Amino acid sequence: FDDQQTSESYSWGGNAVYTNSKIRVTNYFSKVSENYNPEVGFIRRKNVFFYSPSVRYLFYPEIGKVNNHGPEIDYEFYNHPRYGDTDRKLELQYSITLNNSSRFSFDYEKSYTFLLEKFDPTRTGVEYLPAETDYDYSRYSVDYTSNRQKPFYFTLNSKVGGFFNGDIYSYGLSINYRFVPHVNIDFSYNNNKIKLPYASSDLASYSTKVEVSFNTKLFLTTFFQYNSQIDNINLNTRLQWNFKPLSDFDCHSATLPKVNLLPARTSSTISGTTNMTL
Repeated sequence: FDDQQTSESYSWGGNAVYTNSKIRVTNYFSKVSENYNPEVGFIRRKNVFFYSPSVRYLFYPEIGKVNNHGPEIDYEFYNHPRYGDTDRKLELQYSITLNNSSRFSFDYEKSYTFLLEKFDPTRTGVEYLPAETDYDYSRYSVDYTSNRQKPFYFTLNSKVGGFFNGDIYSYGLSINYRFVPHVNIDFSYNNNKIKLPYASSDLASYSTKVEVSFNTKLFLTTFFQYNSQIDNINLNTRLQWNFKPLSDFDCHSATLPKVNLLPARTSSTISGTTNMTL
């Protein structure tokens, strides 16, 4: 349907899943040609074939505090017709879910990356990794989520290991509190420490999401985010009114999409949109 009618302008994909209470098997695959034009939306990569199978098995103890536990294996790769595999990732995970719905997970991740273009992993601009170079690295991670059935719950995560030709250490915290039935507040903090032979960076991000349900028809959502890498603040607000079934009135506003916190270079922008669906 492209007006240019170029060759190699197709894409296709599929997903096959088998699941029951103990086992889950998935197979996802897709192919995006070199000249494919999505018309709307965004395609991360073109001229690649992607394949990602996974297998999970759960055990259910008859007694004790553990509801279920078991291993999961995920694998994925991107294949380029000229360069072969440009990305590969093997992930081994073991998860433990307790009777109160809290969950632990332990991960080992082995990755391979082939750079088609030069790339700066630290985003500092000090030095770029050259194009057509490849890297093997591994990472370990631990995650814990408390009982989500309670009004207050939290998530902790930590990851350490390799990152291209250097190392990375990251950790995060997410706190959620529900004032049932009207208000839900979520706060998240993430930090990434990257150390490469020629440069290092310490990146942090903060975000807060507040959801307010005034009644069954009127809702307000506000999202705030700060990124230390580029001194960027985002504030997004959405007011939604379901004035009748399948009919919505939405009002959006985005404030300060770009703010540099250095006084000499401060700037801001305010925008808003209104939508109605009947």
